[in-house]
Amino acid sequence: MSTTHRYYGPVLAKIRIGKGKFLKPKKFNSLTSAENFHVALSYLNGTDYWDYLSTFSFAHPTHIELERCLYKYYFDELAKISKHSPTKGATILQMLHDCEVVNSIVDMVMSKHYGVDFKAFSNSFSKNSFFEDKLTEESYKDVGLLAGLIKNEQLRLDVSDLILIDTSDPNLISLKLKSLFWKHLLLELKGVSKKPPLSNIIRCQLLKANIMNSIRLRSLGIPKEVVQEHLIYYSTIEANLFDGLLASSDFKAYAESSKQLFSSPINKFLAIMAENSPEKMNVEYSKIIAREAYRVFYAYPLQPAIAYGYMVLKRFEIEDVLHILKAKLLNIDLESIKKVLIAPNVFPDV
Repeated sequence: MSTTHRYYGPVLAKIRIGKGKFLKPKKFNSLTSAENFHVALSYLNGTDYWDYLSTFSFAHPTHIELERCLYKYYFDELAKISKHSPTKGATILQMLHDCEVVNSIVDMVMSKHYGVDFKAFSNSFSKNSFFEDKLTEESYKDVGLLAGLIKNEQLRLDVSDLILIDTSDPNLISLKLKSLFWKHLLLELKGVSKKPPLSNIIRCQLLKANIMNSIRLRSLGIPKEVVQEHLIYYSTIEANLFDGLLASSDFKAYAESSKQLFSSPINKFLAIMAENSPEKMNVEYSKIIAREAYRVFYAYPLQPAIAYGYMVLKRFEIEDVLHILKAKLLNIDLESIKKVLIAPNVFPDV
């Protein structure tokens, strides 16, 4: 066996098993059509989800309890795939872990700004698995202490420095923290051979993040120049896109008038922007990312893209299951549930 095959063999075996366990559209149909929460939950018996949710067979959990269990599933799956990946693959996967930590730190910064105390925040926080036992009242007051959980060394240092010295608007701190993550993910991407389809997934993820952040921050009245200064771009093409987009007073009109000027995937993102609300854009952009992620299974297998794409898809699937189960607890109608699902639109019904 070649050295490359030996390095990738263990993780490919885990991913083949995991891919075979993806929930199929028929299973999603059963879940969404279930008459109540416990019937929906019973359809997950025999899947890996059952290991995390079976405790609720005869109980009605809160939505936070559901989230904690399912994010624990994602955390465990990410740790397992990372453990069996060769060094470069594990490094890329660590960025998915760091994404959860950075986004959680952003949530803490915003919560503190709006006067949410530690008890209230901790009662509503669901990504405990990524924080071990480090989320305490002390670390909530000084979130820089939690930067130590970031695995990428330079990202960890940059986040610590930013939190220590930056006292600007929390919305800007949020943008800066997320931009640091994207900056270091792109740096890691540069060191990967056979970049496509990994680069395609990351490009779409970053494009979605920049568009959604731009819409939110401009709606808050933050000047174009300030937003533009802190966005991270995949290429100069995206830089040109956001130069025009942020200068426009009407994002939809700009998207409609300029979508023919850009090639894929940017033109797809602009077409969706021109016709949909931000909530619908968020779902449709996620579908684009999921389809790019699914393409890794048809690519050259001995590369980090396979594991990264698998974990991106796994997170979408877990969030879909979470949406369905929470909707069943709250008696939300069937059509409303289906509107936000990602995985059934991507996974083949086989």
